[in-house]
Order: sequence, then structure tokens, then C-alpha cells
Amino acid sequence: MKRGTSCRELRAATELDWWQKGLDTNDMAVLGMILRFLPSLQSLEVSDNPVGDTGMQAMCAGLGVGTASSLSVLNLAGNKFGPAGAEVLAAALGRGAMPKLEELKIYCNAIGSQGLTALAAPLRKMPALKRLLLNSCDTGDEGVASLVDNLGKNDFKKLEMLGLLDDNITDAGCAALASSLDTGGMPMIDKIVLASPYLGLEHLNNNEITDAVDAGANADYRSLAGKSVGAALERAKARRNA
Repeated sequence: MKRGTSCRELRAATELDWWQKGLDTNDMAVLGMILRFLPSLQSLEVSDNPVGDTGMQAMCAGLGVGTASSLSVLNLAGNKFGPAGAEVLAAALGRGAMPKLEELKIYCNAIGSQGLTALAAPLRKMPALKRLLLNSCDTGDEGVASLVDNLGKNDFKKLEMLGLLDDNITDAGCAALASSLDTGGMPMIDKIVLASPYLGLEHLNNNEITDAVDAGANADYRSLAGKSVGAALERAKARRNA
């Protein structure tokens, strides 16, 4: 790859940071190939590159059981992919790639509810996942419902933070979140970052989204629906701490 990293350095790397490096489809294909041979890699930063759906397809095509077995943090934010890119990522996760993933950042990719619905099933089953950031992904109530409805006892069992800033979520999506929390879903959840123009909040730009995510802040729940999520979250915390 055109990143100036030797094969020996790659093999021993625990972190790779290729933010804003102009990665294209060919680069992503090589990345997908070498991920099978990086046993020590724990953090992969490939955000804000012109990857698109074809780049995601190129990276994910060969990923399967045991690929990137030590990876705990994956940042794919702002890579210009949509539902098709999310679907190939979902397929790779479903095949057993990245089994120790703790943090997945997909924000600022227009995957929509279609993409989130595809991701929901494998994400639920990831045993180590703690932070899932889906801000500004153009997802709506249907996508949220696919993520949190009818969770089993082993679904999202370690999830601590869910980011849904600046998505197209209305009262129905908030109701799905509140219902899931009240029925014991996401037992370790501590923060749900939620804001949407539909909930009476202003549109957030990319810098504001990043600042809010980095701060780990809960949203300012101004609507009744948003407040219902906040109240359900507090009840869930109280049960956990009882």
C-alpha cells in the first residue's frame, strides 16, 4: 500500500492510523488481504477516505473466521459508503471476522435503515462490543427497531454506549429504545447519545457530532419521546446498581 509501511512493521503493528490518506478501492482490497496476517493489530483507523461501497466490498470480500482476531477498535467514519457497504461489512462480521471488536465507528456514512438492518444481526452477537457509533448515518426508526427490538439475553451483553446523533429518528424510534431498555435489553448500557431534528434538536455539523461523541455526552432530551429514552436509561442503570 502507498502508506510507507514495511511488511515487517505491519506484521508487528498494534495500531494503524490511515486517516485522510486517500485510500481507494485498490488500497482497501490490499487492506482486506493483509488483515488476515496482522495478529497483533488492535486498532485500525481508516476514516475520512474516499472508500465508497466498492472499497468496502474490496476490503470485506475475503474477511472471515479469525480475521483480525485481536482488533478491538475499528473506525470507518466518513468513508462515503452506503447500504451496500454496510451489507458487506455485516456479512464479514457474520462470518466471524474481528471477533474481539469493542468499538465500531461508522458515523457520517449514509447507510440508512437498510444498512443498519443488515448490520443489526451480527452486531447483536458480538461478545465484546462496548461502543457503537452510528451518528449521521441517515438511519431512521426502522433501523433502530432492527437494532434493539426483541433482544436476547446474549445480545449486546457488553454494550455501554450507543451513538445515534443526527439521524432520522422520531417518536417511534425513541419508543423502541425505551421499550428495549425497560425489558432488560442492553444490560450494561450507560450512554445513548441521541439527537435529531425530528426530536426538536438542531441539525449538528460533523465537528459538533465528533465533539459530542468524544465527550461521551448524553443528548439534551428536549422532546417527550427523547425524555422517555433518558428516563428508561436511568431506570436501567438503577436496576443494574441495585
